[in-house]
Order: sequence, then structure tokens, then C-alpha cells
Amino acid sequence: MPKILKKPALAREITVTLALKFLLIYVIWLWFFSSPVDEHLDDSQVQTAIFGRHTTDIQPSATNRISAEDN
Repeated sequence: MPKILKKPALAREITVTLALKFLLIYVIWLWFFSSPVDEHLDDSQVQTAIFGRHTTDIQPSATNRISAEDN
């Protein structure tokens, strides 16, 4: 008789574990992915939000400087 009682207990444990995992995945999805980035933000605003105001601008590459000097 104990074997009969173990199978429903195991099934209940698996069901509870899966339900908790799905709940956790849903909470993580809500936390990270439910509010998208505003579409009106441009690259410099996103850069400021991520890195702060003390970032240096990207310098033009050497090929751009050479081609500008040739003209």
C-alpha cells in the first residue's frame, strides 16, 4: 500500500514544482521585459542612461580622417 501513496505524492510534488517554476519565469518576464524602452529615445539618451554623463564621444576612425584629409 505505501507504493500507491508514493505515486500521488510524487505527482503532486512535480506539479507544485512546475507551477512554481512557471510562476517564477512569469515574474522574471514581467520584471525585465514587460515595459519596453520608449520609442522617442535616441542613442545619446540611451547611452546617458546606461553609462552616465561622463562618457567620451566616439572618435572617428582613422579611415574617415584619412579620406577627409585627401579632399
